[in-house]
Amino acid sequence: MYYEVIEDIVSAITREKQIKKWNRAWKIRLVEEMNPEWEDLYYKLIGESMITVDSVDQLKG
Repeated sequence: MYYEVIEDIVSAITREKQIKKWNRAWKIRLVEEMNPEWEDLYYKLIGESMITVDSVDQLKG
């Protein structure tokens, strides 16, 4: 229903923790600003980027 593109894992985890503290109304507003029809975004996302086990292993070095 909602996603954000965040460049690094530390920032992503920080943002996730921030949003988890929000009340339900704020979270709903966040989703509706980006996705007012509450569409399933899965297929749009996998077309843009797909993280696989191999790509994660490559990042680890």
